Amino acid sequence: MPAFDHPQHSRSPWISFWGLAGILAFSFLINPLWLRDSYGDGGGKWDDSIDSYSDYLVRNKLKNEILGTENLGWFLIQCAGYSQNDFSFRKEGTQKYYSNCGHQVWVLIWIARIFDLDSEPALDRLARIARAFNAVALAAVLAVFLARVGKQEGNRWIWVAGLVVAGSSGLILFAKNLYYCIWLFALPLAVSGLIYGKVRFRWVLIAHVSLAYLNFSRSYEFASLYSLLCILPVIVFEPATPFGTKALRAAGILACTVVGFIAVVGTHVHLVHVDTGNGYSESMAKAFSTLRMRTLTAQDVPEPVSIGFVKRMGRRWLEDGVALPPMPGLGVQVPKVTLVLLAGLVLWSRRRWLDATDWQVLVWCPLAYLSWYLLAYQHNLHHHIFDRLLFSFTFGLALPLVLYRRYQGVRSMTARS
Repeated sequence: MPAFDHPQHSRSPWISFWGLAGILAFSFLINPLWLRDSYGDGGGKWDDSIDSYSDYLVRNKLKNEILGTENLGWFLIQCAGYSQNDFSFRKEGTQKYYSNCGHQVWVLIWIARIFDLDSEPALDRLARIARAFNAVALAAVLAVFLARVGKQEGNRWIWVAGLVVAGSSGLILFAKNLYYCIWLFALPLAVSGLIYGKVRFRWVLIAHVSLAYLNFSRSYEFASLYSLLCILPVIVFEPATPFGTKALRAAGILACTVVGFIAVVGTHVHLVHVDTGNGYSESMAKAFSTLRMRTLTAQDVPEPVSIGFVKRMGRRWLEDGVALPPMPGLGVQVPKVTLVLLAGLVLWSRRRWLDATDWQVLVWCPLAYLSWYLLAYQHNLHHHIFDRLLFSFTFGLALPLVLYRRYQGVRSMTARS
C-alpha cells in the first residue's frame, strides 16, 4: 500500500490514491469506448485490442510449457500459424523466439504448475486473469505517481489530470497485453512516488538498477523512453531544487537504467548460449539478429524527413490520443494533434505563470517522444501501434501534469493576493 505522509493532508492523499486508482482501473479494465486496432485483434478474432501477435507469444509459451513437448525452455515460442497471422496454439511446428527474454511468462507457468492447471481452457482463464491483473497494476502504479503529485501541489483537482490519463488511448489499448506488461514499464513512477525524498539517494539508484532489470527482462522495446521516464520524478518531485542538482541526479538514474539493461543483455546472451550450445559471439548474433535492421536502416519504411515520412506521421497524429471522458456513450475521441494544440494554446496564454519545473517537463516531453524514433527508427515507423504508447507516456502524461500544476499555482497566488 502506498504510504503517504503529509502533515496538512493526512487523509486526502489516500482519498486521491483510491479515487485515481478507481478511475484508471475502470478505464483500463473495461475499455469503455471499445477502442481497438485491426492489427491487434484481427477484426475481433483475437483477444488483445492492440497487438495479439505479441500477446500470444506469452500465452502460447504458457501452454507449450504445460501441454507441449517441443521447444521447451527459457524462450518464448511462435506457433506454426504465425506466418499467416494465426496465433492459435499448436503443439507441433513451433519455433523459439530469441529476440527478447520474455521472463514475465514464468510467473504464469509457475502459477499453472502450483494449481495443476493442465488443460487449454484452464490456461486460457489464467491468461485472462493475468490480463486483468496487468490493467489493475497499471492503474495502481499511475495512481501512486499522480497522488504523490497531488499531495505535493495541493490534491484538490488531481483527479482531473487522472481522468485525462485514464482516457489515454495508448494506455487503454496496451494495458492488458501479456507481452508488454506496461505496468512494469511504468513501475519506476510509483516506486519514486513512494521513496523519492524519503530515503538516501543511493537507495533510489539501487532501486532503479533493479527496476531496469525487471523491465528489460520483459522486453527491450521503448528502451530510451523507459530511461527518460525514470527521470520524470526527479523533475516533478523537486520543484525547488536547482537545475544542476536535478541534472546530476537524473544522470545517475539514467546510468542505473543502462546498468540494468546491460545486465539483462548479458543474461539474455548467456541463456541463448545455454539453449543453443553456440559460442557467445554466435549467441549474441542470434539474440539480436534484427538489431541492425531495426536501428540503422529504413528498410520497408520511408526515409527520415521524406514526404512519405511526413504523410505517415500525419496519419499517426490524426489518430485518437485521448477519449474524454472515458465513459460509454459520453466519451469524445480527441486526436493527438488536437490535444497538443489545445494544451499548447492554454499554456501559451498562461506562460507567465510557468515555473522552471513546468518548462523542464515541457522540454522533457518531446525529447522522450522522439528518443525511440531516433534509436529504433525502422522498428518504430514500421509498427504504427507503437506511436500510441509513445504518445501516452510523453504528451499524454506530461501535458495534464503541467496544466494541473499551473491551475494549482495560479489558484494559490490568487488566494494569497
